[in-house]
Amino acid sequence: MDKVDPAMLERVGSIAATYAYFVANAGQGEVIWLAEEILSRFKGRLLTLIRDGVAAAMAGEDSPREREM
Repeated sequence: MDKVDPAMLERVGSIAATYAYFVANAGQGEVIWLAEEILSRFKGRLLTLIRDGVAAAMAGEDSPREREM
């Protein structure tokens, strides 16, 4: 902990506390909005993986996922 910047720790703690407060007090509208946001970002990441995999396959390369293994 001696290498942790106290100001950065305060910022991260404030962000985490704000997020936790939002989630704990979310009503139906906020829950639906958050679920749609999460789904949208997941779809974007999935499409990127598919696009990169197809491009790698067409180029005769290993997919980016296989290179990580």
